[in-house]
Amino acid sequence: MNISLQEIQIKLERFSLRKLTLAWYRYFKVIFALLFLAVIGWGSFIWYQSLYNFHWNDEQKKSYMETVTKETNLKQKEFDKLLASLKERESKHNEESPIDRNLFTGEPVIKQ
Repeated sequence: MNISLQEIQIKLERFSLRKLTLAWYRYFKVIFALLFLAVIGWGSFIWYQSLYNFHWNDEQKKSYMETVTKETNLKQKEFDKLLASLKERESKHNEESPIDRNLFTGEPVIKQ
């Protein structure tokens, strides 16, 4: 496995940046197309694995069901709070508010 200095120089002479650039301009569309297809294939495989080849044991299923139940209960509490605040805002809106100042001049309204 002894490589002489002369053999390395011969290999370096065959390599040129100009040839590499010309090859890139000639084949860059093919390279990008192959890269695109590889990424699409890999993504499709990951997607298929996550959809059809999932494996959960009983403990993981139970844990998932508990978290879903907790989240549902929390969302119900938040929903009830929201309804209460909306009813409060509705009651405030239905109240008649007295007009104390003239809207255009800002002077107090004199009631007679």
